[in-house]
Amino acid sequence: MIKKSLAIVMVGAVEAAVAIVVPKKRALPLLPPPESPPLPVLTATVYEGAVGSTVDTVALIVAKTATTVAAHVSGTLLEVRFPEGHTVRQGEVMAQIDPRLLDDAVRAAKARVAATAEDLAKQQAICERDKVLYENQAISRQAFEMRAAQLAAVKAAHVVAEQALESAKTLRAYADVPAPFTGVVTSPLVEPGDLAVPGKPLYSLQVQGPVKLISKPSQENLQKLRPGDPVVFQALGHSLAAKTRAFTWLLMLTTWGPWKPSCQKHLLAYNLGPRSRPGTARL
Repeated sequence: MIKKSLAIVMVGAVEAAVAIVVPKKRALPLLPPPESPPLPVLTATVYEGAVGSTVDTVALIVAKTATTVAAHVSGTLLEVRFPEGHTVRQGEVMAQIDPRLLDDAVRAAKARVAATAEDLAKQQAICERDKVLYENQAISRQAFEMRAAQLAAVKAAHVVAEQALESAKTLRAYADVPAPFTGVVTSPLVEPGDLAVPGKPLYSLQVQGPVKLISKPSQENLQKLRPGDPVVFQALGHSLAAKTRAFTWLLMLTTWGPWKPSCQKHLLAYNLGPRSRPGTARL
């Protein structure tokens, strides 16, 4: 009897619980969401102004005015007169090429000029004689015109011989290689006994004075740089301030795989002073 009463009570309790929970579950989607708790934040005062950034890069200092002295004629180098670091004056002979073949060419050109000059004198005398004969009707007009044509040909040959002589003298002058300007020898590129050919570099020469700074920043850093940006060159504990002058594009070719051109932008900054050593440029 007690067990039957306990079962009736439990069934009644479950039905009461179901009657209470079901309506609350149905009403739950209709309730508003709970409010989110406030999040902690940090505050700061905002100021207006310019924001600067610094780019550190390795740079190379080179002279603003530099050149390569090259040969203009072929021959064996007899003298290479100046070592690295030597100062030369404009027009001073820096190297000498064996001039013997060039001297022979000058002598041969002079002989041709002398021969054509002698032929010209003879033809002029003959032409003057034939002119008198033609005026006295001793020779025909055709014969006189042929003589005049021969004289014109000899004159032309003489002019050509004189021009060849001037060219031979010019080439002979190239046997002495002069300095194009006053400067410092940065590198002798040949030794006595080497063969010189037209266009072959003999010396590297630069002018003491203004220099330029060449740097190779990354593409990302290049987007931050503009002409006129300040530059600080630091070397051996010293600093030198300047400004960027210009940007130039150089075409470089890769040496691996297929040959693919890639452009790389180089930064140039001028007028950093007459003396310089390797260092770090801060842009």
